[in-house]
Amino acid sequence: MEQTPLKDCDIFILSGLNKAPTNVADQSLGEICLNAFSTLTAGGNVIFPCYPSGIVYDLFECLSAHLTANRCSQYPFYFIAPQSETSLAYSNILSEWLSVGKQRKVYIPEDPFPHTELVKTNRLKHFKALHEITDLRQPCIVFCGHPSLRFGDIVHLVESWGSNSANTIIFTDADLPYIECLLPYQPLAMKAIYCPIDPSLNFYQANKLIKDLKPRLLVTHEEYLVPPKNFPSRAELVIEYGNVHRISPGSMISLKLKRKSVQTMMDPKMAQEIDPTYRTGKDVFVFASTITTSLDNMDNKNRLVKPQMDLCDPMKVPPSKYTWGNLDPALLFEKLSSEGLVATIQYTSTGCIINIPSERATIQVDGTSSEIICKKNDLGAARGKLRRILVSCLTEF
Repeated sequence: MEQTPLKDCDIFILSGLNKAPTNVADQSLGEICLNAFSTLTAGGNVIFPCYPSGIVYDLFECLSAHLTANRCSQYPFYFIAPQSETSLAYSNILSEWLSVGKQRKVYIPEDPFPHTELVKTNRLKHFKALHEITDLRQPCIVFCGHPSLRFGDIVHLVESWGSNSANTIIFTDADLPYIECLLPYQPLAMKAIYCPIDPSLNFYQANKLIKDLKPRLLVTHEEYLVPPKNFPSRAELVIEYGNVHRISPGSMISLKLKRKSVQTMMDPKMAQEIDPTYRTGKDVFVFASTITTSLDNMDNKNRLVKPQMDLCDPMKVPPSKYTWGNLDPALLFEKLSSEGLVATIQYTSTGCIINIPSERATIQVDGTSSEIICKKNDLGAARGKLRRILVSCLTEF
């Protein structure tokens, strides 16, 4: 990263640090290779819940090299994702995002990643969907999404192979709690291994970067200023700097900069779809509207445009309304009763637990989140109904 433009900056916002600060990437890769090797040689299959880019390229490289070194190159790799073919193709030409060693290979010319050779030798096979595979050779290694195990072909794989103790599922995503990901599939005989690989800055790297840049003000999350809850005695896992402004979830902060405002144009197509409503307040009479937009910045010019939406991907469809505020358990209990749902409420130190026996469902509420837990064979009707009731208890804008 080019650091020169950032030196002596007025405000430096630090976020997105390594979520597995005690794990070393090389050690995690070593554990992954050993667990995959032992599973395959014992006749089991290995599943990697992953995204179709990023860490998956390193997994291809390390696993293929480890298996080849141990004379076990006969085990096939299956890469299943709608973008699998495109991902493999683009990874070899976007050299500006690669390490120096891999960049040199691009200009030799030589493929920077070994997966090109794996595809040519038929060791790595890519498919857009699981049903496209006509001959699934086992034992094998399958790379499939989504890492949350909530949607995608990974759901069918875990349900099909989860009852076999010879199989192994290996989690590498540090963003998701793997135990919660596996909850809907319990009881599970398949072995679950957690080896997080997070290429983000760790605390040592972040502290060194801040020391070199010397910003006038550092803005960072309050969690980075104290040791992690899981490692309260690890004083080195803390951001240390003299002038720090701490932020917390939901907080609003005012950062003083010389430039007070920036002119931003709105795309005409987006402007035509806005339906403002008349709103009043103390000495305020305005027309306002809630919008979901993407900020396009080029050559120091800003433009608000419609965000890219993929109706087939629920993670990319923005909501029509946004909810906010604290959830009142008493109000939620009252609305459940008005819908004819008999419920019991149990208060905890951080919130409450509401049981709805008729729906065989539970709603867990704490200070910052809520979770609806339904029976395993629920088709979504109960969850959708409970979610509608829960959202109605919050403020919308």
